[in-house]
Amino acid sequence: MSGRCTGHCCRRFFLGVSLDELRAELERVDRGESSRYNPTELRIVVPMLVLLEENVDPDEVDNFVKHDPPRERAVSRGYWYTCRHLNVMTGDCTNYEGRPNMCRDYPYGGACNYAECTWDDGKNPPIPESCLVTKMKANKLQAELDAALKEAQCPAIEAPTQ
Repeated sequence: MSGRCTGHCCRRFFLGVSLDELRAELERVDRGESSRYNPTELRIVVPMLVLLEENVDPDEVDNFVKHDPPRERAVSRGYWYTCRHLNVMTGDCTNYEGRPNMCRDYPYGGACNYAECTWDDGKNPPIPESCLVTKMKANKLQAELDAALKEAQCPAIEAPTQ
């Protein structure tokens, strides 16, 4: 194992929505209509998807079943995709800084279930939901503090040392 991700989860991933459906949602957003998806994320995700296989039964998808148990799943069919930004030779993301939250957040607080995963952090045990919520609240508070300091034109303030 290494501390570096080699993109196994980007080579082939399952979504319960078609590329055509996502494009239609993006068109709705462009017309000023509401969408069930985050518009910013749609604008990033739609161009990156490359369809590999369609009309797949989720019960036949090992990694999908591992990540999304039937009680949490709302789709009866789905789609295998790969990412346009994946460099298959190195496993690197060619759009790392601009990647969507679905990529940034993977494996969504759990352990990565891809057997080939080489990222040590991806193999860590799941983080308790209460810790994730606390971390999200702390990040929000830090962003609000940073914005207030910037608005007040305050110099950078270092945390006191003990």
